[in-house]
Amino acid sequence: MYFDALVAVAGSAYFIVADKTVLATARKNSFKGHTNIEANF
Repeated sequence: MYFDALVAVAGSAYFIVADKTVLATARKNSFKGHTNIEANF
């Protein structure tokens, strides 16, 4: 019972970290895309 709760907490913490990493990467890529579009024009 206690172990299940621990796994659930660790799993959700991992997903939060992964989600933030993905969002940060996507944000960097979209900034790159915007600067490329502006440079082309």
